[in-house]
Amino acid sequence: MHKTYFFLSGLPRAGGSLLGAILDQNPDIYVGPTSPVLTFCANTDLLFQSLIYRSFPKEDFKFRMLSRICDDWYSDIDSPIVIDKSRGWSGCPRFAGLFTNNVKIICTVRSILEILSSWILLIRKSPDSFIDRHLKKLPISALTDDNRCDYLMEKEHGTIDQSLSSLKEGFKIQNFNHTNFLHLVEYDDLINDTENIINGIYNFLELPTYKHQYDNIKNITRENDMLLGMPEMHDVRSTISRSNNNPLEILSDNIIKKYSGLEFWREK
Repeated sequence: MHKTYFFLSGLPRAGGSLLGAILDQNPDIYVGPTSPVLTFCANTDLLFQSLIYRSFPKEDFKFRMLSRICDDWYSDIDSPIVIDKSRGWSGCPRFAGLFTNNVKIICTVRSILEILSSWILLIRKSPDSFIDRHLKKLPISALTDDNRCDYLMEKEHGTIDQSLSSLKEGFKIQNFNHTNFLHLVEYDDLINDTENIINGIYNFLELPTYKHQYDNIKNITRENDMLLGMPEMHDVRSTISRSNNNPLEILSDNIIKKYSGLEFWREK
């Protein structure tokens, strides 16, 4: 079966799992957990930088090898429409273009301070989180919420900064090429105006709308969060509700001052 591919990206702790669980209700659409497809593409592409290949290149072979990755990964999925999830897609439309002539990337976004406080609340319930595992290897005096936030925002390596940088790159590419392949979904809008936001996504994807249920939401396909030491990382509430998350009550004044005003996509 020929599949149509779209992409789900954006910032972490910004409603991506909730959005995927909702869209996955449509029998024609499959939204799985975060996939390694983009990583496979990037790593495979590196192989073609070798001297051996460049000394005798075969561009047709390179294209065939890269462009079949999505079909191979989703060969066990019967749904005609697949939305592949990866935080990096927003900055890598050239790889997405291997699988479709009509690149469309949905990006969930949220206040950076709310994302940080959401992470902190999650870490406090996860004593073996991958974040604390990393921090314990560093010469720091203690595991503090400030250290955790700084690690998440570490330039080029932090979980949040990587996603933020990818989104910025996507904006640059979109503006340079005068295209419109990114569709932003604000977390608050998804929570407060769910049906209109979902219908807007269908319009963006140029698909007929579907009547979704918002009172019995299930995250059916999810990754093994225990590997990250965060068993609740991709939990989704059965009904639409906003998380109890006030950065002023959770984050220090230092962190609030340091990471305020980073929502570049809201700039006019």
